[in-house]
Amino acid sequence: MTIHSTKATEITNKSDEESRRRFLQKVLGLACVTTSGSMLSSCALKSADAFAKAESEPVNSKILFSEGQMTTLFAIGDSILPRTDTPSASEVNCHNFVQHQLLACHSKDEQNACIEVIDQIDKTSIAQLNQPFALLSKEQQQTLLTQLENQQGFNEHTRGQFSFLKALIIFGYFTSEVGATQALNYQAVPGGFKGSIPCDENTKSWGSIDYY
Repeated sequence: MTIHSTKATEITNKSDEESRRRFLQKVLGLACVTTSGSMLSSCALKSADAFAKAESEPVNSKILFSEGQMTTLFAIGDSILPRTDTPSASEVNCHNFVQHQLLACHSKDEQNACIEVIDQIDKTSIAQLNQPFALLSKEQQQTLLTQLENQQGFNEHTRGQFSFLKALIIFGYFTSEVGATQALNYQAVPGGFKGSIPCDENTKSWGSIDYY
């Protein structure tokens, strides 16, 4: 009986993990962000859960980014996910999530890729506008990141690094309680099934706090 019960639990856990992975692939896909397999691995999902359960406080004492790099990352997150009718990336601690996730689940090469692109964004900001990225206006920050996306003054390698960093920021946002329940549609007690509902480009995707 114990063996059967353990197997049933393992099957249920595996099913829940696959559901979470499919959900996050959809969310990240809707955001037009390229994801890597490591980002949605078992380690990544469990690490994100641990971060959320710690109420967005860092769950280890290791440090990957310098204070200056963390300041730049803070500003990058808010440029990608600014405050609207929902909190910004920094308000749900995405900058600390990125550091936590990179240290917990990602390779040295992936860690270095994020460090390099953060440094490159700051260097370009200083070269073009004589100020660190964090001190630019919101409009200037968005313009610079748009240039990066369009490879204007940036190469394809840097653009790929930025896509990975952006995916981590978005992953952190939508695995937070705020992202799951405010940025996405959420019903604690859903009603009956509706096969067809009106939607447009402003309709939110569906999220479930149970995934986190």
